[in-house]
Amino acid sequence: MNKFTLCFVLVLSSVWFGCSRGDKHASNATGNGSISQTLHGYEVVTNAINTRNWDTLRGLTRKEMRANDYIQAWEKNPVRVGKLISVDKDSYYLDGKPCVTYSFAWEPQDGTSSVHQFQILIREENGKSTILDFWNFGW
Repeated sequence: MNKFTLCFVLVLSSVWFGCSRGDKHASNATGNGSISQTLHGYEVVTNAINTRNWDTLRGLTRKEMRANDYIQAWEKNPVRVGKLISVDKDSYYLDGKPCVTYSFAWEPQDGTSSVHQFQILIREENGKSTILDFWNFGW
């Protein structure tokens, strides 16, 4: 096989496998805070914050959520969601149903340290994760 054919096959296979994988983060958001089980519920939110995709974040909110106010603040003062610190299952109930609170390190873009955490409240049932709210938690 000559070099041109080899390069062509490699490029073609890269395009094929890259496209067939798809973008599961974009396709699983439903606009009402629900996503399919193929993602952890928090991944759509944390990825959107880290890439500054404010439209995606707004698409996951409802009027009554605290997240709306926080999104406006994050647009002005960008932050980054760091590593997952804790997962608190079944200690918070909403409408009699258990919810999960995910807590992450909260990292200002300027590289300074922060005592704040980023938290996401999610209900996971029947194979779906529903984002109930997300916020900056600090002392």
